[in-house]
Amino acid sequence: MSKTIKTTLGHLLAWLIVGSAMIIIFFSNDTLNNFTDNKTKTFLLAFLVGFGYLSNAIEYFIQKSKKYGFKKDERDLLVQSKAMNFSLIVIATYVYSLATSIYTKYEIAGFIPIGWLWFLAYSMIVILHISLDVGLLYHYFKQGN
Repeated sequence: MSKTIKTTLGHLLAWLIVGSAMIIIFFSNDTLNNFTDNKTKTFLLAFLVGFGYLSNAIEYFIQKSKKYGFKKDERDLLVQSKAMNFSLIVIATYVYSLATSIYTKYEIAGFIPIGWLWFLAYSMIVILHISLDVGLLYHYFKQGN
């Protein structure tokens, strides 16, 4: 297993943890309907996103450091491009589907609870990183790395 795949798996694991924790926070104790009433949950969600982006920084530092011996070439750029295309399709489908579902559910009420908009925003970040890592892993394994 190459170093790039190992760091990508670590990054994927970090964002899966963040996503799982976010789902637990959002769907416990009616958070979606009373999102602004709980500052602790708001802080926890911001902390989770920070943790996820910290994993991005660590992965970037490891891959750019000469100490770890990463070498990237045009094949890596092609894999990254294909993974980004895959991620774009996944995130566009996700946002469209969730936004349409939320609208349909709350159309008669005439308003959408703010918690759903925060859920859409935070989950979009998580889905973006997870789909990018899955795309990277798929294309690296498809290449034979």
